[in-house]
Amino acid sequence: MLFSLSTRNCIQDLEYPTIEPILDATRRPFWSVMIPVYNRTQYLERALESVIGQDPGPAEMQIEIVDDCSTGENREQMINVLSSYPRVSLYHQPVHVGMSANWNTCIQRARGRWVHLLHDDDMVLPDFYIKYRQFIEKHVGLVLAFAPVIEIDENDIWVQIHNSPCPYPLTQEGIVSNPSCEVSKENCIVPSAAVVLREAYSAAGGFATSLSYVVDWEMWMRIARTGPLGFLNHPYTLYRNHRGSSSRDLIVTGRVMAEIWQTIKVGVNRLPYGQQREVRLCASRNWARCSDYRVISLAEHKYKVALLYSYWAFRLHPSVKNLLRGVECILGVVKSVLGQRLKPKLTSAR
Repeated sequence: MLFSLSTRNCIQDLEYPTIEPILDATRRPFWSVMIPVYNRTQYLERALESVIGQDPGPAEMQIEIVDDCSTGENREQMINVLSSYPRVSLYHQPVHVGMSANWNTCIQRARGRWVHLLHDDDMVLPDFYIKYRQFIEKHVGLVLAFAPVIEIDENDIWVQIHNSPCPYPLTQEGIVSNPSCEVSKENCIVPSAAVVLREAYSAAGGFATSLSYVVDWEMWMRIARTGPLGFLNHPYTLYRNHRGSSSRDLIVTGRVMAEIWQTIKVGVNRLPYGQQREVRLCASRNWARCSDYRVISLAEHKYKVALLYSYWAFRLHPSVKNLLRGVECILGVVKSVLGQRLKPKLTSAR
């Protein structure tokens, strides 16, 4: 499926695979809990335990791991873990397809009415599926339901709560107002805390395999055009932020900013012309906050990355503050480089 998004600004088209609808509508489970995995089993058992503890049975819940052709010991360890969970089915990709394509396989293989894409390093808290189902059945017509998340570290220690209260404007019933516009401004939906109507994926298409860092946000923008989004004002998901996460690996390179800018333009150009300028400015301002990674990069002596983030901060949101931050970053790089070069000379002089 090719959604043509070319505009006078020369936005490139994004290609989305078709998600085939389920033709047999009888005897489908309510839930499909799909867990994508690739070369990591460190947290998998904890993720499975959090789901199995809430399992209403095969008639109501499909639980499946979709492995992106893991290799060597990782594959063996995964099979070993799953030997203790006969309730969980396993699908191996014949070849490595990449994160986004593996997510698409998860969706395509999902038989349930609602799809939960649970990442292997995240966990659900007790009553996740009960509370989400109650909310869905109370608000008929939803295509996506989401909630705040509790961020945890490598050791399961709680760090902070994200997206509470909801950054999007809500009705009294917890329905996002003007979702296609609001979701295009910023991404407040964590995949493991979101459940999506299977038919909404069929209507919107799969994840864009050309994207990596904001592939989920771009999907939510399309889902928001298919129907209402609902928000549960309570966290039921533990979202793990750790050094081994794919998102953190992408952030440390700084290359994600170009993808973010491209996605902003793509999303904005789907909106009515009268809303585009406001949403573009708001989205650019929100995503410019990612440039705060320049401080971390500078401290780690990753000077090119620090300068790259400073550049994107000013490009996304050209303000005096971001200009001064850029100058500060340049001075910090110069100071660090000169300090490294002068230190051996000063030491030898002593």
